[in-house]
Amino acid sequence: MRKATESWLRDAEEELTAASLLLERDVLRPACYHGQQCVEKTLKALVLEKGESPDRTHDIAKLLNRVESFGWRSLLSMDDAVFIDSIYRGRYPTEAGLLPHGEPSRDDAVRAVAVARAVYERAKNLLGLS
Repeated sequence: MRKATESWLRDAEEELTAASLLLERDVLRPACYHGQQCVEKTLKALVLEKGESPDRTHDIAKLLNRVESFGWRSLLSMDDAVFIDSIYRGRYPTEAGLLPHGEPSRDDAVRAVAVARAVYERAKNLLGLS
């Protein structure tokens, strides 16, 4: 495995840990944000593993399409990609809310962390790390 891949996966794991700890404390907006960051960094790690540079984007759907172009499928559904994308677009308090319907609920945070965990674990499996 490439060193860059390892570094990005390590960062992704830290984001997942942060998201999980924040969720345990009912700190929902940051839990969602760190879940999104885990997904983004995991997808970028997979791009790096193919010897390419990841796009400078936070667009999960775009990153997912790029990873899938390498033949890696089933990392997350497009529905989950759109959900995770909505988190990043509303990350600041001056914006219209974290998600399309406003501040995140506990269910939103649980979903964000679950999606992040699933993507991270699936990527590790693809790379033969689990």
